[in-house]
Amino acid sequence: MLAEGEAAVPVEDEKGVRSRVDAAKAEQAARPDWKPAPDHPWRRPFKPAAERAAA
Repeated sequence: MLAEGEAAVPVEDEKGVRSRVDAAKAEQAARPDWKPAPDHPWRRPFKPAAERAAA
C-alpha cells in the first residue's frame, strides 16, 4: 500500500514492452546452442557400472 505523498509506479506502455521482448528474443537467438562436454557429469550414469551389473 502506498503511503500518503508517494508517487505511483509508472506503467510501461505496450510499445515499450514489445521492444524489450523483441530485444530479448534477438539476444537469445544470437547465442549459440550449448551442449555439455562428453565428460560432463550429466552424461555419466547415476550408478557405477558395478552396481548396475549386480542389480
